[in-house]
Amino acid sequence: GELKRAFNELSERWCRKHRLGLADLAERCGVSLQYLSHIGRYGRIPSRPILTLLAFNLEVPDPEKLFRMAGIKDAWP
Repeated sequence: GELKRAFNELSERWCRKHRLGLADLAERCGVSLQYLSHIGRYGRIPSRPILTLLAFNLEVPDPEKLFRMAGIKDAWP
């Protein structure tokens, strides 16, 4: 739900800004394109290290919020 929507908005913005595709983002995060599409399609919750990399690469203004959407209780590193 919430994470899926946020991820789709952020990744679309990132792709437009950098003129790159989701495959490029997946490569930067060290995951497969399929792994990333599952976040955008089914709202699959990525592992904490991947979520951290995503927040960093997508230049998320409030990464702590992304952690909460994913149900991660830890503070943003």
